Amino acid sequence: MDSSIWRLGYRIYDKIFGGRVFRQLDEVIHLYHSPDKLDGVMEARLKRLLRHATENVKFYSYLKPNTELADFPIINKSLIQESYGDFVMSGLSSADKIEAYTSGTHARPLVIISNREKIARKRAEAIFFNGMAGYELGMRFVYLRATPLNKIGARPEIRKLVQNEVIADVTDYSEHELMRVNQRLCRGDIKFIVAWPSVLKLLAEDALSRGVCCSAIKGIITTGEALLKPDKELIRCAFNCPVLNRYGCTEVGIVAFEEPGSDVLLVNRATVLVEVLRFDTNEPVKPGEAGRIIITGLYSEAMPFIRYDTGDVGVVNEMVGPYVKSLSSVDGRYMEKFIDTQGRYVIPMMLINCLPDSERTKLRQYQFVQEGAGMYALNAVPRDERIAKQLIVANMKNVLGEDAQIRINYVSQIPNLPSGKYGIMINTSNLNLGSSID
Repeated sequence: MDSSIWRLGYRIYDKIFGGRVFRQLDEVIHLYHSPDKLDGVMEARLKRLLRHATENVKFYSYLKPNTELADFPIINKSLIQESYGDFVMSGLSSADKIEAYTSGTHARPLVIISNREKIARKRAEAIFFNGMAGYELGMRFVYLRATPLNKIGARPEIRKLVQNEVIADVTDYSEHELMRVNQRLCRGDIKFIVAWPSVLKLLAEDALSRGVCCSAIKGIITTGEALLKPDKELIRCAFNCPVLNRYGCTEVGIVAFEEPGSDVLLVNRATVLVEVLRFDTNEPVKPGEAGRIIITGLYSEAMPFIRYDTGDVGVVNEMVGPYVKSLSSVDGRYMEKFIDTQGRYVIPMMLINCLPDSERTKLRQYQFVQEGAGMYALNAVPRDERIAKQLIVANMKNVLGEDAQIRINYVSQIPNLPSGKYGIMINTSNLNLGSSID
């Protein structure tokens, strides 16, 4: 079907639900092309958010309405989970309440509550920033990720239909499966790819090794993991199209993005304010230094994310006043490389997905450990109930190999790294793992 029909269908779909997406899209475009107006809009939006939080959200009720952002406390996922109801605005109608879940990569999943305006903003920004890499509304695109089978259908079918979206599970990265996925991409109907860098690197290596050319692909956005420069060039060569990286999170949406011709991540300041603070204090780092990424979502009214510690590490490139204008890199959470019993690299999310949500929510923290060739452990800090060991071991063997030796250890705590975080994947073996895929 012609992409113009899909564009018309999406406009009708949005119109039926109030036209929010295209109203937000108009503002996103306007502010991007009018940077002189950005600071004023940003400051007005921030004041509105802070006043709203102090007046309508229990956790912030002790603060005065005119409190400056710097005087708000720094929060994190664990704090929200422990006092969940205190972070949700009072009087939110069920008709304007939309729930989503974080991935649970660093802890148990967090239920994010958004209103419809925030969701519309996130969709509008996805349309606009995807356009920098060649996307046009109505193009058929694929979202490639290592997704548990029970999650593939989690996005509303009507939304996938209207957006002309395909979600593909890439948990099996055998030579046969990589070839099958590349053959599907080369069919011609898919024009745009959104994917994790680790998945794309494997597909790029397969395509180049077999001389496959997917000429129909117009652009690629990578997200969810750090994109290394050599991998970016490899993916660009394999698919012969623009490749741009993006950093975002479920809590607020797109945090920073690459522009064509640039390797720095420009902060999406119309929607998110970013601070990068030292690991041991709440003092800001200087350009060129790494620190904790702290975000404030300007559209997070239903559940305000104000000075929220993402758990990610970033290097500041440029500041504008007290806020970050651009990041040199986002290194993400500390994850070491694993190999399976056949000597193949393991994509981090494939291992993390061995913990179903039903089990992950029973844990305060968890850590995967590679102790040697074919030897693995899962260190688990339980809450009030034990996890289903047999299920998790079976899932891990599906990823690591049926001959994998796996132990599950209940521990009282997992020691933090020097950064203040704990490693979700730790390799204590002396195996030579070569270069990273993530």
